[in-house]
Amino acid sequence: METTLIPTLAVRDAPAAIDFYARAVGATEVSRHVVDGTIVHAELAVDGARFAVKEADPTDPQTPALLTLQVPDADTRWDRVRAAGATVVFPLADHDYGYRQGRVADPYGHRWIVSQPL
Repeated sequence: METTLIPTLAVRDAPAAIDFYARAVGATEVSRHVVDGTIVHAELAVDGARFAVKEADPTDPQTPALLTLQVPDADTRWDRVRAAGATVVFPLADHDYGYRQGRVADPYGHRWIVSQPL
C-alpha cells in the first residue's frame, strides 16, 4: 500500500457542499457514510485526486482550509468555480514563479488555489 493524504473539509450542510464541489471543481462522489441522517464522511474525487467532506460537529468544527487544485487548464476550471458561486480572492494570472494561479473562497469558508504550471 502506498501512503496517501486525504484532506477532509468539515462544513455546515455537507449535502449542499458536495453539490457545490461537483459544480465548481468537477468532484464526483466516491463514497458516502451516513449516521443518524448526518454525513460523517463522503469521499470525493477530482481527476483522480481525493478529498473528503463531512458535517461539522463539536469534535470536528468547521475550520478554514487552503487547497491547491493543480490542473492542466486553469482558465477552464477558473470559469467553472466562478460560475458555481465561488468568490474571487486573487484573480487568475501568470506569475513569475512559473504558475498561472488564482484564489477563490467557497461558500463554506475554504480557499482554493486554481493552479496550472506554465
